[in-house]
Order: sequence, then structure tokens, then C-alpha cells
Amino acid sequence: MTPPVPVAVFAHNRPDLFHRVIECLRRDQAPLVHVFLDGPAKAEDVSAGESIRQVLAQMDWCQTKLTERKAHLGISKSIILGMAELFETHESAIVYEDHLATVPGTYAYLAQALHEYRDHAEVMSVTGWTHPRITPPDDKEQPYFDGRAEYRSWGTWRRAWQGMELAEPSSLLRQCHQNGIWSRKYGDDLPNLLHSREDGTFWVGCWLYWHMVHQGLCLRPPHSMVDYEVAGTAAQITSSDHGSWRNPPLQASPPLPTVWPKPEEHPACVKLWRKACKQQPSAGKTSGVFSRLKSTVTAAFSKPEPPPVVQTPMPRHEVIFTGPHASWSEAAALCGEGYASPQIVEQVRSAALRVKEGKAAYERDSITFDVLEPPWPVLSAIYRAARLKGRPVRILDFGGALGSTYFQTRSMLGADWVAQWCVVEQPAFVRAGREDFEDGTLRFAAEGHDCFEGQCADILLLSGVLQFLDDPDAWLDHMISWGASHVLVDRTPVWLNDAKPDTIAVQTVSGVIYPVKYPMRFLSRPKFLAHFKPRYRLVTQFDAMDTFQYLGSTVPCQGFLFDLNEGA
Repeated sequence: MTPPVPVAVFAHNRPDLFHRVIECLRRDQAPLVHVFLDGPAKAEDVSAGESIRQVLAQMDWCQTKLTERKAHLGISKSIILGMAELFETHESAIVYEDHLATVPGTYAYLAQALHEYRDHAEVMSVTGWTHPRITPPDDKEQPYFDGRAEYRSWGTWRRAWQGMELAEPSSLLRQCHQNGIWSRKYGDDLPNLLHSREDGTFWVGCWLYWHMVHQGLCLRPPHSMVDYEVAGTAAQITSSDHGSWRNPPLQASPPLPTVWPKPEEHPACVKLWRKACKQQPSAGKTSGVFSRLKSTVTAAFSKPEPPPVVQTPMPRHEVIFTGPHASWSEAAALCGEGYASPQIVEQVRSAALRVKEGKAAYERDSITFDVLEPPWPVLSAIYRAARLKGRPVRILDFGGALGSTYFQTRSMLGADWVAQWCVVEQPAFVRAGREDFEDGTLRFAAEGHDCFEGQCADILLLSGVLQFLDDPDAWLDHMISWGASHVLVDRTPVWLNDAKPDTIAVQTVSGVIYPVKYPMRFLSRPKFLAHFKPRYRLVTQFDAMDTFQYLGSTVPCQGFLFDLNEGA
């Protein structure tokens, strides 16, 4: 017997909308509903959450589960985290947000589509939404395949979602370029979605590009079964005014096909999307110089060119690499005190204090930022480990300065996810950390064995640190002996060509950050992975933040997530 397909409902403290979407699911007799209730963003959301819990308690017509967040995560993080949790126990799922309403039969249609294409790797999702502007004119009665994914009433499989929680805009654009895919293939709006700082848009851009880089397909119905931001009742759905994207009155759900289409993109899809999402010139007050500037910036993000040398929101600074050098000692002789310089310690300390006092959102390399840029791979690894452990986790942050990543993630985690966060650093940083930054969760140590009173770390975090160690091979073997359950390596430059060996360079950073030179390595991927094979398995590899140019090659920073083997 085929197990029922669960429906994930992402609720955001809007009881009226939640009640309506639940009524749609009751009418369709969805057998299993998993509600993810976001934490309150403001005081009045507390009573709204209670109203949602009351609706859930009355759902006696299906099996239900509630995952309630104590902290406010926002739409993007709610969906990315919730899907990862759901796929720990289910192979497929259908997703509703609380602002959607569907016609009768939508659940059956999507569930059957997921069943039909479960073994077709090229099919990555199904949806109940389409629009006359992007529906091929010859497919009036049959579903069709599209290369652009959807985020309104959609479903997918564990196999297709795996790795999405680690996706980052810079990585996705780089993969498009490497695969010869134009970043605006399915519309001029795509790059803006990917780079948007709006919480509800960030995950959408990643999901759409996730399909593109994997050349995945989305099954769309011949006409729409779902609408959003609706007014009226679930029985009489009417659209709010969305201009040219306003849906016509919804029809009954199409009949299930007797023969489902072959997984091939309809040849008209690209052209229809390009026409429907063609960038329009600005009007009114945005005309003139501002309009031309806006168009120039948008075009710059959209060109299918390699990412810039350093992909961070930092003030512009120049990073220069010289070498190669025959040995670490040879490179170090050109660099002075490097990272151990008292000037650097004090500069990092001053910036970190601004973050601790709430005067800046976060800092990196002593530069402070006013807008938080979540380190999604780190957050995803923490959420995953906490779910697997069934408790808050202990994090050993090797080379974590004065808690840069801790403070960058603090507002998104809390005691439900992190029990202890221990930074292992050089003595000067440990002293500064203990004096000014330790709290009930964050502490500092000079050696990994000193972190958790004889207990192993749940996560060993190595973010942007291995390339700056004098002997990374010895250090890796030493840190692996600590026995962390999971190891997350992030922001580490690794040669794309596996035949290239470790290469030692000198990195010079301009005075915008601090005038300093470091010896550093570009790592050999096979050599790096060999350290983990006896005790760990590689869960996933991903493109991380930063891309460098060295010796005529593009060297992207990479990320790796490892799990400790059972019995190791």
C-alpha cells in the first residue's frame, strides 16, 4: 500500500488565512497534515498562534502533527527547515502556505502526480498553479512540463530537495555559468528573486535556480487550481488585483490523465516566460538617471558571467595572491605577524563589541554590517544535527575569532538548538573572548579537548580556517580525533581540478580591512577528503561564499558536511 503524501502547511500567525487553507484540505480529505507554526514576530502574534492551535485541535478528520517554533524564523527559514525535517520520515510532500486556497480535487491531483513521477529523476516538482500567460496554447486539457519551478501549492520528493537547505545565491549563479545556463532564461525577474533581501522571496529564488542548475522539470496543470491573497470563501475563490498576473476565475480541477505526459519540457515554455517576465522600463519618479542606474545594476547581476572575485557584502577591497611558494615557512617569512598581530586582535575586538551591544548586525574580518546575512549552511547544519540528536547541540567553532558566526546566528537559534558554542582560538583571542564575550552559551578555549568537559562536540565547525593553518594535514587528523558527530567545512578554497596539489600562496588584503599578509593554501580535494574517509562519510558538498582567481584558474570556496560513521 502506498503511504499517504503529507501536506506541509506553513502558518505565520494569521488564523483567518490558516482556517481557510485547512478548510480546503478538509474538503479534499488530505489524510496527513503537518503544520509548521512560526514563532511570534510581535506581541499580538501570541494570541493568533493560540487561535491556530485551536483550529488544529478540531481537525479530527485526518492525522495531524504540529511543529511550533518558539522563535520567529520568517517564511524562508520556516520552509527550508520544515522541509528538511519532513523529509527525515517521508519520501514526498505537498506544500501549502497559509495565504493559499485551492479548488476541490487539488490534493488528489498533486498526490497522484507525485506518485506517477517518483522514479523520474528529471522531474523535481509538481504544482497546482499555472497562468494563461505561461500556459502553452496547445495544452488545453493536459498537464505539461516546465523548466521553471513554482512556489504556490507545490510538491516534491526528498531526492529533489536534498541539498536545497545549503543552497546559496552565489553558488547557484556560478553553477548556471559553469553549465552554460543563462541566469535570465525564464524571465528577467529571476536574478532579482535570487538576490532579494526579502525573507519571503529568498527561498523562492533558490528553489527556482535549484531546478535550473539541475535541469529539473516542474509538472503544471492545464489550468490553475490555486489562488493566493484571496478574498471570499473557499467555495468561491476570487483573486485580488495582481495586474497582468491576476488569475481568471478558477475552474474545477482537471481530471486525472489516463496517460501522464512524458517528462520533457514543452518547447514554448521559455519563450512564454521570457515574454511574461520581460523587464519593463520604470515610470514616474523612477525615470531618468535613477532608472538607467537601476537597469545597469539589474543587468550586471543577470549576465551569465563568472561571479566577482570576492562575493561578500563587504566594502570593496582588493585581495591579491602571489606565489606559488615552495614551503609554508617561505611564504610566512614574507608576512610578518599575520593574524596574530595585536592590531588585528584589537580591531576584531572593537567590531565584535559593536555587534554584542546591538550597534551592528554582525561582523566578519573586523568589518561590521548593518543588515544580517544569514550563514545558511551553518544554520542548516545546526538544525539538522539538533533534529538527529533530538536535543540542543554542542558546537566547537575552530578559528571562530571572537564569536563572529555565533553572533551572526544567535538571533535565529536560541536554547532550543544550541546548548554550548565553544570557540577554539589563539591565546590573544581566547583572552579577549573570556574578558568581553563569554555568556551562558558562548565560551572560549585554546584546545578542542577543553571545550565540553570530556564530552564530544556534536558539530565541528571549520569555516574559512583550514587554508590558513601551517600544517592542515596534521591539524585535520588531530581535530578528527576529537570525535565530533558532524563536521562542517565552509568557505575553503579547493581546486576544481582534482589533479592539482596543495598550493601555497601569500594573500595580501588591502587596508580597508587591515593591512596584512597571510600565507594560505589552495587545497587538493582528493587529499583533503582522504583525511575523513576512515571515520566519516561525506553527506554533501556545496559551493560556499567567495571565489578567487589564482594562477589563471577560478578557485571557488567549497563547503563539505560529514557525518561520523556508526561505531567510529
